[in-house]
Parts: sequence; structure tokens; C-alpha cells
Amino acid sequence: MKYRTAFAFLVSLLLAGCSTSAEVSANKASELESRDDLLSMKHGAVLLRTSGQWNDTGETSFHLFDDCAYTKWSSAEGKAWNNKFVIELQNPCLITDILINNEHGASSAYPDMLAKTVRVMASATAPDSGYEQLAEVVLDRAGSKRITFDKKSGETTDKPYKWLRFVVEDNWGDKDSTQLYEIQAYGEPVIGGAVGGAVGGAVGGADGRSSVTDSSRKPRFIDGVFGGTWWPLKFVTEGNVLFGCACKSYKSDEDMLGSIQGNQARVFMPHIEGPGVAILNQSANGEVVNISRYYQFSPKSSTSNLFALQKRIEPPSCDHEPIKNVETLIGKYLTRYHKAILYGIDFKADSAELTPESDTTLNAIVSLMKSKPDLRLSVEAHSGWTDSNPIKNISLDFHDDSIESHNKLSEARAKTVVKWLCDHEVDPSRLKAKGWGKDKPVWVDGVETPRQSLILNRRIELVDSSKSETIKGRFGDF
Repeated sequence: MKYRTAFAFLVSLLLAGCSTSAEVSANKASELESRDDLLSMKHGAVLLRTSGQWNDTGETSFHLFDDCAYTKWSSAEGKAWNNKFVIELQNPCLITDILINNEHGASSAYPDMLAKTVRVMASATAPDSGYEQLAEVVLDRAGSKRITFDKKSGETTDKPYKWLRFVVEDNWGDKDSTQLYEIQAYGEPVIGGAVGGAVGGAVGGADGRSSVTDSSRKPRFIDGVFGGTWWPLKFVTEGNVLFGCACKSYKSDEDMLGSIQGNQARVFMPHIEGPGVAILNQSANGEVVNISRYYQFSPKSSTSNLFALQKRIEPPSCDHEPIKNVETLIGKYLTRYHKAILYGIDFKADSAELTPESDTTLNAIVSLMKSKPDLRLSVEAHSGWTDSNPIKNISLDFHDDSIESHNKLSEARAKTVVKWLCDHEVDPSRLKAKGWGKDKPVWVDGVETPRQSLILNRRIELVDSSKSETIKGRFGDF
């Protein structure tokens, strides 16, 4: 299917801005590595409109969000010029830097395809109007450029922008196709008229939890059917719990269970080939959902990362209904995979203290174990930072990023869950706790890890320890 090939093309293409800019050599780009890209899905950014290879539903364009510069976005064949992208930030932001990077194109067999001119526009009004041109960036062939908006130089304004439009205008001579590897933006969100705090709202704190937004505190996922890059999917929200299913009879086993924070959900999302996990970001008007999904075709394969831009379908026709019962879904996952990945159990920042929102999932586990007296579970906690792509000065789960600290924190979290279950009448002999720290990340690949995948590493897994066959034999090793 066409969605299986989406991960073959990568890039990160986006920007942001203010007014006239000062250009700085990209050899200072490393200074940005310790900061978070505003355009990443990790921070709630949503791709609203796109153009690119195959079609206009975002299959290759989502690599604009993944903070990886080693693969590229490609235009559709015959559409080499004026490719447009519209991005919605979770909060209005004051932009300080933009980095456009085509350096990995140095080894390209088609150097004339590399993008040359990128026009940057921004709006504080609406996704379809009110745009101001911020900069026109001309790249060297297989080069990169950093744009800095410096208040001291008087070359910027204090105006925050919510929507960004990027136009890849031309390349170095190829008439059929254009390629671009990555664009990132950096700055500060403006919340309630005040500047400051961590980036973005869905996941901005030291442990990858929300730390800034006011509007994103309440779940705002809207029930409905969304289609586009993939087959239609139906979502139903109850509190901070997200249920979902695929609207195709042959995909009837794709029953989803996730947890919502702000405009973002982390979801256990089975695939026709096997289980998987995903990030879902929804636009402010509820009309667009972006999905970044990680799964394995086989236990020995690297993790695949597929992307989708889904738009609301009206009327919301679907030949399936989501299973809207947490206990039923956990039981189904344990039966089919011998494992359930749960994002509905969460903890306070840098702590083993459960959040109140965890009660729904915890109570469902209690009910399940009471209904299945032979069920024995290993409660396994994973932290949100991975050794495969350490992010300088950024910890998604602990201020001390040592292996020992992560192991201790995840072990404490697993024991907290076990204690909670025992305090609610589950026999302790049926439970055990295990903390994996950062040892088992979601993304398993031999190349650079997308930063956005790190927020999916923070999870609780239930493993059916009463079964001799474990999930590892059929699911890979998430």
C-alpha cells in the first residue's frame, strides 16, 4: 500500500519568523541543538496543508516535524516549483531562529533537485489569511542557512505568530522535482500575553510533560471520522481517554486506546501487520489530525515510521465503532499480543507520583484482574529518553540523564503502580514490577532517532507473565 512507502522520504521543512532578518552562517547551527524545535510534533505542531510526492496528503511532508536531517522531502514529479506548506503552532510564538538544512544533499546523485529558494511567511490572524513575508532564504547547493531574529539589532518585532507558511520556490535546475532535507524554528511561546516557559504545550517539561500552555490543559480532541493519507479513522473522546478504530472491515482489529494532553494524544495503535504506537496532534479547530506511527512489520525488522494527514469527514460515516471500554481493550491486547502499552498511566514530572488522570486506567486493570483470576502481570515502566540520540541539555524524563537515574525512576514508577493495584484488592502474588529506564525505546533503527518519538518512550507496559510465549516473538521489542 502507498502508506508503507511514506517513510522512504524524509525531511523537516518549516519555519517561523518576525520581520527582516539577519543571516548567520550555519556553522553555528550546533548552538540550536540544545533547544527544542517549535515545529516538531512533540510540541503540538500541526501540518494543515502540504504538497509533495504522490499526493497532497502529507505522506512525505511529515518528515518536516521529526528533527532528522538525514533524509528528505520530495516534490511531486513535474511540480518542482512553488510547493507550499502551512503549519499551525500550538501557541503563538516569538521566533528567534530558523535553520534550513540541505547539507545531506551533498551526496545526492541529483544535486540539481536540491531546493534553492525558500520563502517564509507568518500569520497571527488565521491559517488562510493575514500572512506577512518574513524572509526569502537562498541556500547554497547542498548548504544550510541559519536566520536569527535579533531584538538588539532592531531587525525584528515582538509580534507572535500562530501560523507559518513556507514556499519552496525553486531548485538548482531540475525541471521535474525538488528536494529539501530539513527546516527548524526556535523561539518562545506567548501564553496569555506573557512570554516564557518551556516550548510548546503538549510536552515541554523536563520529563516531556506539559509545562506551558493554558489552552492545552483541557483535552480538546473532537469526536469524528478523519480520512486522507490513510483509510478513515474514527475517534471518540471520554475525558482524557481517546478511543479509536479503522473504518475498514479488514482492519477491524485496529482498536486504539490513548491518553490526551492538550492537542496531543499518545496512542497504542495496532496495525494490520502488528501492534504499534503513535502520536496524534489535532488542529485548534478540530478539523485536521496529524499522526506519526511507529511499528514493526516483523520482529527482526527495524521500526517503521509512517505519517498521515487526516481531515474531518462529513457526514462521519464509518462501518465500525470504537470499543469504548478501557478494561475490554487491555484484555484484548493481552490476549492477542500478550502485552498492552498504556499511556493512560502517567506520573508527575521527575517523580513516581501518579497523576489523578491515571485512575481510569488503573481501575480498569483492577476490574480485569478480578474477572480473570489466573491472570498474572508484569508491570514494566519505561522512561522518555533514549541513548540512541541523546539531546543535549534536554531530559524528557529526569534531570539526571544517567542510566542509573533512569533505571531507578522507572523501577519506582513500576512499583508505584503495583502498590496502587494491591491497595485496591489485587493479590500481590499476581504482580511484579520492572523498570527498564531508557533501555527499550520505541524507535529501533540503525540511524538517527527522531526526537518526537522520545515522548512515546515514556510509558507503562503490562506483560502477561502467565503466558510462556511473550510479545517479543510477535511484536518486536517496543
